[in-house]
Amino acid sequence: MTDSTTRNLYFSLSKILSLAIEKGYIEKSNLYKTDSIKVDTNEVIFLEIDELKKVEELRFKNEKFEHQRLAFLFQCYTGFAYAEMIAFDKSKHIKDISGTKVIEVIRGKNSTPEIVPVFDKTKEILKMIDDKFSIRNNQEYNNICKFIGEIIGYPNPEKITSHVPRKTAGMLMLNEGVSIEVVAKVLGDTIQTVQRHYAKILNRRIITDTFKLIYKNEEST
Repeated sequence: MTDSTTRNLYFSLSKILSLAIEKGYIEKSNLYKTDSIKVDTNEVIFLEIDELKKVEELRFKNEKFEHQRLAFLFQCYTGFAYAEMIAFDKSKHIKDISGTKVIEVIRGKNSTPEIVPVFDKTKEILKMIDDKFSIRNNQEYNNICKFIGEIIGYPNPEKITSHVPRKTAGMLMLNEGVSIEVVAKVLGDTIQTVQRHYAKILNRRIITDTFKLIYKNEEST
């Protein structure tokens, strides 16, 4: 996110909070605290909801390409990095916890356990593959990722790599209102990393949730 975008979000939020204070919905604002959400200086790329939908609706006649499209979506729905996706074996890693089907793997980067519920869209993918995803290597997979980016009309398809679907998973969870703590646990990241990487979404949620609170109180008065 650019500095100008950050400033615009900051000023928009300031106006909303000022209005909330003026109307008596909140007593004060912690917007100026030094521990507020900071934007990561490194660009973090993920697909937005409409872009992900295009990938879901996409179909390849080429069997290998279609298999790798499913792998891409699997990463989007689980938050698995390329290494975990390749290591995944549905005969070994699907478990039952209190009646809920989950996928449990160890994140290779920091040996952190990742536990992800098997959602309906994940189930559909698992029905269409054997026990494992068959992908030759990361370079080949990245080429397909870029190709997918081109087809869906992503502005910079060359930036779509195997990291993007994992980051997209974080976007999906945060958009659905999942807490930062849970997102960090699922992705095997720290809370601070999630805050940095998804500052744009978190700021967007703050503004949206504040508007909802103001309108709710307006309707009740």
